[in-house]
Amino acid sequence: PANREFLSELERLLQAKRDWAGLIEIYREIAETDPDNLTAFAKLASYHQEAGQFAEALKACQHIVDLGRATVATYRRMAYLAGQLGQAEQRIAYLKEALALEPGNESIVLDLGSTYEQTGQAGQAVSLYQQAAPKARDKNILVPVINAALERRDYAAAEKSLKQYLRQYPNDANAWAQLADVAGKLGRTAD
Repeated sequence: PANREFLSELERLLQAKRDWAGLIEIYREIAETDPDNLTAFAKLASYHQEAGQFAEALKACQHIVDLGRATVATYRRMAYLAGQLGQAEQRIAYLKEALALEPGNESIVLDLGSTYEQTGQAGQAVSLYQQAAPKARDKNILVPVINAALERRDYAAAEKSLKQYLRQYPNDANAWAQLADVAGKLGRTAD
């Protein structure tokens, strides 16, 4: 393992053959020899994941967390693995950890919101989207916020969200029509 050039070439060749078992064995030995080797555990998790060994991949990721060196990518991987293992609540917990590390990441917000929706927690998803909406650019975050405001008949909030949406998507004729409808409901027919 000390010969990085040799290890890199061997890894490349084994990847080309999709020899996940061989790669797992190499990185398991490195990880056992050096339990602080973050790269070894990250690669071990990756190759266990490729091999469909999700529980083992999760253990490797957990070791990274235990070392106090988890990143957004670590928690995203753990969320994916938990999802593959049918652990929806754990998936939510890992996505929350990732979001805590990178609060403005719309991709994480969308993954977490989608997971909430899949587990029957639509209210949690809307709440999450509402928190992200002030800085959001993605229509999949903004549209549920607009719809929730319209359902509550909170036309002032709907107007604010629609204006934000239209700054991002100025050619959306339906959004302009909704904005006109909202302005009418607010008594501003000239608008």
